[in-house]
Amino acid sequence: MLPAEAAGPTKIYSLTGLSPTLGPPPPTTAELTAVFKNETPVGNSQISSLTFTASGAPNGFITAVTHVDSGVFTLSGDGKTITVQNMGPVKIGQTFEVDFTVSVPEISDPCGSLVTWDSTTWTGSN
Repeated sequence: MLPAEAAGPTKIYSLTGLSPTLGPPPPTTAELTAVFKNETPVGNSQISSLTFTASGAPNGFITAVTHVDSGVFTLSGDGKTITVQNMGPVKIGQTFEVDFTVSVPEISDPCGSLVTWDSTTWTGSN
């Protein structure tokens, strides 16, 4: 789990679920699910847009977005960043899932020891 704080007023969220389900031997693909949870303890903070990036990944690392719970997604031209906007707001305690596929050159290191996931959430559209 990656605890984080969102931009603007304090919103606390977590990002989990980035363990791959691998396809055939290399080169291969892996199916991943990113689960964002609104962890804000009190108030009416909600998440309506988000972005996350595979930092350190090669270009074309994310090959497809296969599902988002709601809203409109975009995949960056370099295949490293997914942005979701106009989400049905994720209220305190709720989760939001994004399913996607990555290209994995080495089966022994499916997400790459050099790949880290950076994310940000917003109350409105980014």
